[in-house]
Amino acid sequence: YASITSVALRHNLRATMLTACFFSVIYSSVVVFTSVDGFIYGDLFLRVAFVFITGGIGNLLSSLMRTRSHELALADRRKDEFLAMLSHELRNPLAAIRSAADLLQEPDLGEGDKKRAHGVVSKQLQHLVHMVDDLLDVSRLTKGKIVLKKERFDLVEAIYSAIELTKETLRSRHIRLHFEYVGKIWIDADPVRMQQVFINLIQNSAKYTNPPGEILIDIQDASNSEIHIVVKDSGIGMPKEMLDQVFDMFVQGETSIDRSLGGLGIGLTLVKEVINQHSGIISAFSDGPGKGSEFRMTLPIAEIEPLMPAVKMSTKTLELIADNTLREKPVSASQSPRVLIVEDSHDSAEMLMIFMKKWGFNAAVAIDGEQGVAMFKRHQPQLVLLDIGLPKMDGYQVARHIREVLGDKSVYLIALSGYGQEQDKRAAMEAGFDHHITKPIKPQDLRDFLNSKLSVTAG
Repeated sequence: YASITSVALRHNLRATMLTACFFSVIYSSVVVFTSVDGFIYGDLFLRVAFVFITGGIGNLLSSLMRTRSHELALADRRKDEFLAMLSHELRNPLAAIRSAADLLQEPDLGEGDKKRAHGVVSKQLQHLVHMVDDLLDVSRLTKGKIVLKKERFDLVEAIYSAIELTKETLRSRHIRLHFEYVGKIWIDADPVRMQQVFINLIQNSAKYTNPPGEILIDIQDASNSEIHIVVKDSGIGMPKEMLDQVFDMFVQGETSIDRSLGGLGIGLTLVKEVINQHSGIISAFSDGPGKGSEFRMTLPIAEIEPLMPAVKMSTKTLELIADNTLREKPVSASQSPRVLIVEDSHDSAEMLMIFMKKWGFNAAVAIDGEQGVAMFKRHQPQLVLLDIGLPKMDGYQVARHIREVLGDKSVYLIALSGYGQEQDKRAAMEAGFDHHITKPIKPQDLRDFLNSKLSVTAG
């Protein structure tokens, strides 16, 4: 009995309660069919059984509590990580919008600068709208509150449209995307949601692929009832334990501090929910870190329309590589105070540069850490406005390089960052910064600060 009960107790509480009933039945039999001495033995038997059972229940409850405690701790950590990500992702577009809005209030602003400022506001506002839409979508989808607007459409064309909408991301990351398919594949689905699936998969692959890299979209094994599609990249890959979590909400792989492509960790959650609601399947695969990632999906289809012999349809292989640097202005020989702006957001860098020039500075711009170090040597600025989250070398590394390797102790370093917690400010000071400013900053506040702290300001 003890052996059977021990096994049962290790499984679940239900087995434990059944064991208790089993001992009770035996005890009842003992009481009914034995003498007084039998009653004594039966009572002793039940006491031993009670101690055994309650001990098992205690162990089981303790195990359940430890598991639940671990789950709550993990959920709490993910919540904190998500809030930090959300704060950073909101501050970057808000910084550009605030600078552009303040610039538009300048009385002597030229038409060219006005046009650029309006463009920045429009672009960054659209980015914010997209972010909010994603947050609302993932909530509605997981609760089953979104009604899919299904219609018959060509999946191949939807994939091409997704590629077109992500080409700027691919260009800025020096990613080459390959997709070739001749013919049409008709599916009964929500065209907006399916396009969103491929946009999210492409952006996810681009985020975790170091430039120059490659992404392949391949349509395989198309039959009369279903189609298999693979999205494969040459990126950083995933450890085995990550494969089971990659579609969970707010889960992200390791990213550098620059978070150059941003994101909230909900893109793949949306992908899986949309595919599930279309009676499809999606899975993630990787041979390990450094070996790329692969997403395989299966979708039901309505029909395949092969290419007719009399029709020529061109296949497409997109090679999206472009220069992602801002124009560098020639260094002036004037005696104006020199400032170097190191910021990977082109919009924010451009707005800051316009303001600094209006205030009488000789301004130069770099868009990553390595370029920032090179421009520092060339420009020899008295002031550096340095973003923390930079590609190639983060702001902390750039600051340390300036202070320790180049040995420049006199230049005034200001950290501009979407990371604004106390530990972030301490880290900036330890890296050699003189001041830390959390984005978005009002340009007039920056000007007032420079006037109050530095003797290099002009006007």
